[in-house]
Amino acid sequence: MASALRRIEAILIDIKSKVGRPPDISDRMFIEAVLYVARTGIPWRDLPEFFANFSAIYNRLRRWKRNGTWQQLWERLETDGISFNDWHGLVTKAQGWQVDMCYLLQRNANGVFEFAPFSEGGNAVWTASNVKPVDDTWYHVAGVYTSIEALIYVDGLLSAKQAFALGIADTNAPVVIGTNYPTAIQPVKGIIDEVAIFSVAFSEEDINTIMTEGLEAAVGIKVVEPSGKLALTWGEVRALNDK
Repeated sequence: MASALRRIEAILIDIKSKVGRPPDISDRMFIEAVLYVARTGIPWRDLPEFFANFSAIYNRLRRWKRNGTWQQLWERLETDGISFNDWHGLVTKAQGWQVDMCYLLQRNANGVFEFAPFSEGGNAVWTASNVKPVDDTWYHVAGVYTSIEALIYVDGLLSAKQAFALGIADTNAPVVIGTNYPTAIQPVKGIIDEVAIFSVAFSEEDINTIMTEGLEAAVGIKVVEPSGKLALTWGEVRALNDK
């Protein structure tokens, strides 16, 4: 994700008009807002407030379309072989890219599981595993931050670790499951069975216990029963209407 956004920024510096004052909304947040509307299908007026005023986003998109900036951007990205769909978010605590970021657990553009904690200053260490998931296979993935290291475990085994002693940010951003960021621009292509987030760093032994015995048996956390919940009920209604 970082390399793709740096490439987008470089392209925009090259193709955008240098006339006028810089916009109040960053190009990065603007693009995330447009992709959010495109993916969710919501009306522009329903764009979440953290993206800023919807009319500012909409008017800039119209302006970029008229002057050719939007078309040039995506043509250049296609030439470079860059796609926002190359990343699949698993569990994220962040408002957006470089906005109130705390941590990411994802499948990265290289196709492997990756964990990244972020400090208060926005620094991060990208800890990529050596495991590339394949279809029709379940995986147990855990990201751990110990205050001096970032570690990622896959199926109970330590896959990678990196030194990182800058601490992890305490932000008010939402926790998002199944995609990266509330913008939902990088959804996971698969099924997530259980998710748990702890305020302590677990050992490899702890992680294996949770993996083999389950959350309830290992740490006493009862799994939430989805039956009767609003999200599931709404999904069932939508499914009936689609038939």
